[in-house]
Amino acid sequence: MSNVVAIVVFGLVISLPASLSADEPVDHPECIEVTGRAQYSGYGFNHIVHLHNSCVSAATCRVSTNVNPAQVSVQLAAGEARDVLTFRGSPASAFQPRAQCVLSTTSR
Repeated sequence: MSNVVAIVVFGLVISLPASLSADEPVDHPECIEVTGRAQYSGYGFNHIVHLHNSCVSAATCRVSTNVNPAQVSVQLAAGEARDVLTFRGSPASAFQPRAQCVLSTTSR
């Protein structure tokens, strides 16, 4: 899991990813990268979780955050990267992305 801190300076957004916290469990294979960023949109922050599957198999991930615990199911092909919008216009500039991913046992 990673945090993202967005700083607004003169209308520009700077997203700073934070490193993994040692006390946060990882619930996805090491070959799936999960990062997050908060992007300022004029009326709040859009929370975006980025998934990158570098595994040799497809994966199904359930994505959520500490700010929006509602899970979104995402299919990722081997080698695919995808952004998932989990909150639009949040007052929070930081969040913790969460992803529970399972690799497919069949090849497609």
